Amino acid sequence: MVFQEGALFDSLTVYENVAYRLQERDMPEKNVEEEVLSLLKFVKLENEMDKLPSELSGGMRKRVSVARALVGNPKIVLFDEPTVALDPPHLVRFVT
Repeated sequence: MVFQEGALFDSLTVYENVAYRLQERDMPEKNVEEEVLSLLKFVKLENEMDKLPSELSGGMRKRVSVARALVGNPKIVLFDEPTVALDPPHLVRFVT
């Protein structure tokens, strides 16, 4: 699920926010790293992975929440206004 406000863990980095569910499932760290980096590249935030959510713009936080929702390749993802706070270049990626 992707919440309108992102609902990220404020005390965790971008990487840790996306990796959280995988680490809770005791997935090997190598696999966690591969999936997290792939998802962060998809949302164009691979260079921001060491930042905290408070250091990101609203659109960037939204993209982190999208990456986190896509962890594990779910069959269904529910979005609450997924395009709010996204600029046009990033908007195209999510609606196509």
